[in-house]
Amino acid sequence: MLTYKFMSGETLTYPEPAPDVAAFLARVEAAAKDPAVSENDMISLIYGMENPLLDKTMLPGRAMVTLKVLKNPAFLIMTELLGIKRIQLGLLDPVAAAACYTISVNEAAEQLGITPGSVRAAIKARKIAAHLRNGEWYTRPEMIAAYKVMYRGRKRSKVPAQKPKE
Repeated sequence: MLTYKFMSGETLTYPEPAPDVAAFLARVEAAAKDPAVSENDMISLIYGMENPLLDKTMLPGRAMVTLKVLKNPAFLIMTELLGIKRIQLGLLDPVAAAACYTISVNEAAEQLGITPGSVRAAIKARKIAAHLRNGEWYTRPEMIAAYKVMYRGRKRSKVPAQKPKE
């Protein structure tokens, strides 16, 4: 298993990618470190026909990002490297970007009417965008407003209250 630490502080543990994906990921990493590579060059590389993760069957001549691609750890790392390139070029201020993450897990749980553990599970599943700061997760108010709570399992049957025995 391999690990990658995101700018947010989150650590991703993932299996060894296929050789073609590993080689392409190495190319993206090299491009992210190269000051001569522009943001547009990185975008063309990550979202281009050469990326072995992208679906090339949906539209002829186009590489498409699918749900399966979005969940792939290698693609998550590639998009993170694009963010690093934007910071390197002065196009993204990470402090300003993190400042909008103001709602703690406990506050989010209270607003949503669910447990903090459920909020953390949604963050881990990437259903709620969050930023790790000082070991605590924070999310954006609009993420909480847009999140739909799903209840699983059977609904509890309502048992009529019994009168106490005399």
